[in-house]
Amino acid sequence: MTIKISVKGLGLSLGIVCGICMLVIGILGGIFGIWTDIIEFTATFYVGFDTTPVGIFLGVIYGFVDGFIGGIIIAWLYNRLR
Repeated sequence: MTIKISVKGLGLSLGIVCGICMLVIGILGGIFGIWTDIIEFTATFYVGFDTTPVGIFLGVIYGFVDGFIGGIIIAWLYNRLR
């Protein structure tokens, strides 16, 4: 019996988790000033990510898209190699 992973399901799951992580990092960086090094590093490849509301929104979008694509790749590879 071969078990397959839902490609769309894993993509959405990882996309949501990555988006929420970017939201938390942006909010905590803006309110408490923590993880500023992580925010600055992430902003080098997520253009526009910052502790401002617009920057946090962009980070959430970038995180969701990256997580979604990563989830699709992982599920597709798992289903192919299984």
